[in-house]
Amino acid sequence: MKKSLFSIFIFSLLFLMGCNNSNDLSGKTFDLAYPPGPLTEGDELEDQNVFMTLSFDNGKVTREDGNEIKGEYTLSEEALTITFKHDEEEFKVELDDFVKSEKEFSSYSAVVSDTMLEDPGEGLDHLIKLAHAFSDQLPIEFIEQ
Repeated sequence: MKKSLFSIFIFSLLFLMGCNNSNDLSGKTFDLAYPPGPLTEGDELEDQNVFMTLSFDNGKVTREDGNEIKGEYTLSEEALTITFKHDEEEFKVELDDFVKSEKEFSSYSAVVSDTMLEDPGEGLDHLIKLAHAFSDQLPIEFIEQ
C-alpha cells in the first residue's frame, strides 16, 4: 500500500512538473538579435545585431526602444506569436522553433516563420517600421537583460 501511494505521489509530481511552462516569458525583458552576417566571423554577444527590446508580462508585450508599442503574446509548445496593435493597425509575427538557446549569452532562439501587417485602409504609419524589422525565415536570439 505504501509503495502504491508513493508511486502515485511521484507520478503526480512529475506530471505537475511537466505541465509547468518552462518557457514562461512573463516579467522578463529581452534584446532581440539577428546573428552576424555570413561574411562576419564570431558567435559572441558583441557580434549579434540587436534590433529591438521587448518586455513580456502576463500575455502582454511592450516594445521599449524608441516608440513604445504594446501588444499581446501567446506561447505554446515551440511557437511564440506576438501581435502589436496601434489604433486600427495590427502587426502579427509568428516565431517557430522557440526553444532554449544553445548559445551561452542567449536565453531562447527562434525562427521568424510568418509576418502579417493588416492595413486599415488609411496607411500604416505607426507599425510599418516594426514590421520591417522582422525578416522571414531568419533566426533570432532572445538575450535576457
